[in-house]
Amino acid sequence: TVFGGSHDEDERRAIAKQAYRYFARTMLDQFWSSRLTVDNYLNYIEPEIEDGQALERARENGAIWVTPHYGNFEWMSLTMGLRGFPFTIIAQDFKNPLLTDLFKANRKIGGHQVIPQRGAMLRLLKNLKAGGHAAFLTDLTIKPGRSATIVNCFGLRTCVTALHANLRRKTQRAIIPGISIPLPNGNYRVHAFAPLELDENASNQQIAQACW
Repeated sequence: TVFGGSHDEDERRAIAKQAYRYFARTMLDQFWSSRLTVDNYLNYIEPEIEDGQALERARENGAIWVTPHYGNFEWMSLTMGLRGFPFTIIAQDFKNPLLTDLFKANRKIGGHQVIPQRGAMLRLLKNLKAGGHAAFLTDLTIKPGRSATIVNCFGLRTCVTALHANLRRKTQRAIIPGISIPLPNGNYRVHAFAPLELDENASNQQIAQACW
């Protein structure tokens, strides 16, 4: 469905294997995250900023930051934290509480706050209205319901979270997308895009689709 007829079976297998390699690399780097500091992170990360003025406005007013499960999505947020943008992040607990504590500690590098899903909407709303920052993985698939919406994804209709869209509608804060791209030398290129251009009356579905 994704590639249509542009790749044969061998090419698709190669792409799938590379995707698993990148995911394994992301998890290994997650355990190495505690070594990142303000002084050394640029040895491993190459930032690319499309709109520096928008980032400075976000520093003053707060923003909604979004990324998909692409490349090293963990280091995307860490990079922005080390650049002085402390996020509030929703994270689901692992079945093993020891893993939960480890991942939370790594995700808090750079001043981030990690909160549970329960009651997250109200806490994020208060934080954004106070000039804070909220960060989301926007390609999470969830069951249909009040907190979900539908996006067109690679030719398929997919049910995804609408929490970031709800927050945008209630606060009109900028939505700033970003991705972290693996490089052959083991480093990452972290690219912060310009804020999405959204109508102030855009629906949850329109906002979520724009993020996708």
